[in-house]
Amino acid sequence: MPFNISKIRSSIPALSQIHQKNRVIYFNGPGGTQVPACVPEAMANYLIHTNSNIGAPFPASQKTDELMDQARSAMKLFLNAKDNKEISFGLNMTSLTFNFSRILSKTWNPGDNIILTDLDHDSNVAPWVLAAQERGVEIRFWPLDKITMNLNPKDLENLLDKKTRLVSLTMASNLLGSVPDLDLIIKKIHEMGSLVFLDATHACAHFPIDTQKLNPDFLVCSAYKFSGPHLGVLYTKLDLIENLIPEIYHSPYHSQWELGTQNFEALAGLVAILNYKSGMLGAEGLSRKNLENSMQAIANYERQLIQYFLKELSFIPEIQLYGTHDFNAQRTPTFALRIKNKTPQETAEYFAKRGIFTASGYFHCSRLIQSLGQTFGFENQGGIWRVGLAYYNTQEEIDVLLNYLSDLHQVQSKRIHSVLV
Repeated sequence: MPFNISKIRSSIPALSQIHQKNRVIYFNGPGGTQVPACVPEAMANYLIHTNSNIGAPFPASQKTDELMDQARSAMKLFLNAKDNKEISFGLNMTSLTFNFSRILSKTWNPGDNIILTDLDHDSNVAPWVLAAQERGVEIRFWPLDKITMNLNPKDLENLLDKKTRLVSLTMASNLLGSVPDLDLIIKKIHEMGSLVFLDATHACAHFPIDTQKLNPDFLVCSAYKFSGPHLGVLYTKLDLIENLIPEIYHSPYHSQWELGTQNFEALAGLVAILNYKSGMLGAEGLSRKNLENSMQAIANYERQLIQYFLKELSFIPEIQLYGTHDFNAQRTPTFALRIKNKTPQETAEYFAKRGIFTASGYFHCSRLIQSLGQTFGFENQGGIWRVGLAYYNTQEEIDVLLNYLSDLHQVQSKRIHSVLV
């Protein structure tokens, strides 16, 4: 079965809402994706029928035990992990990273160093900075390449040495949409004997993730970025788990990094969205093959949206895009923009009144926004207007957004003329 956008959209109730007499358009995917009805239904069903803690000899508790196993197995398939033991759950990506940084940093000593990047969300920077400061470890920052708007692997060579204990980086920027050359980068890091921590929070919504192929040591993501509930996931390579000591006692019912009672209803929602994704192309059953095929179909469909949006933006000189302009570059459908003579907040508010939901600001990317602002002359001027597409958006919705720009600037006629020529 091909990628059926009509069927997908009909399964997501939020897309049929009306705001200010307009059908809503959600272009805020990086801030959280809309969910198919099966996700809240699964969460409600759990709370109504099997709400219980784990480890007790009665049906509701036993069902919750099964749910924990199902959720771990489903995420193992989604990330192509080797073992259920490699999967841990938590409140969100940020809290998981913060807690885990405390554990990993116990292996660091003064004279060691870690490498962070200017491309990352603050949630993959601040926890490591605090941990390094506590351990007396040097912090090195991998700068943004202002030409490619990405991380240049050659720049890493100037930072990486035998005393580097960790390199933590994003799989895809939630602001620019940039996707680093991870195969080459991870190979270089491991050759130096350092560990790799990947933030897949943005990437997990847009293309398949294969931990066995990529070979990171650790990886985090959040289910709400791929139409699931608010729930964090941490992957830890199996052969590293036994060498790291958790901060507090953990029960035999939990993964080594899980603190306290888990959000079981969110785990029910997670299982539901992964079953939904597995069957997106009409295949039956939850499997790695089905999930990989569906995520690749999403990537292929979003590639069409990316190319169309980039082409149409090229006809509108009043809009400045910060990120790669290359139609064929690997990237996510996330666009960092500014409109001439308009602040990002004014732009987002203008579109919100017309039922088109975008966002503006700094997006918890403080080093990245500072770097862009200093280079392109908009430091301390409201950050970025972000348009973030997802697998349920359409070319027609892009056209609505672009046509409304005529009220901000006289650009519509230029765009139509350029398209027709």
